[in-house]
Amino acid sequence: MVTLVALTALGLLSPVLYSKLIGKALPEKDGELFLTCVVVLVAIHLATSLISFGYSYQMRVLGGRLVFDLRRRMYDHLQRLSLGFYESRSSGEIISRMMNDVNSVTALVTGTALNTLISTFKAIVLLVVLFL
Repeated sequence: MVTLVALTALGLLSPVLYSKLIGKALPEKDGELFLTCVVVLVAIHLATSLISFGYSYQMRVLGGRLVFDLRRRMYDHLQRLSLGFYESRSSGEIISRMMNDVNSVTALVTGTALNTLISTFKAIVLLVVLFL
């Protein structure tokens, strides 16, 4: 969540600095303001890259833990099922269902749902900034 807030804040700073750069520094030929804006923009892009890397790493760790936990729970559940369950289904079907279901849930949690949360958060922040 901290990385999400940081990425959103940095994403909002860039347009403000570009506005100052194009609207003020270039027309007024203010070299100091120009240099300051360029240095800060480069720093923002570097920080965004580093934070994005950290965010991606966190998502991979979260996804790995989620997959491990779900597979462990599925395995425990499969161990408690009756012998009749295994007689009525092939082992390939059981393994396929187990792997595909876990991967689908993981993709939903670390992909779709998370991207929806991120987009909603960014939209709210942008609306607040626009109307302030």
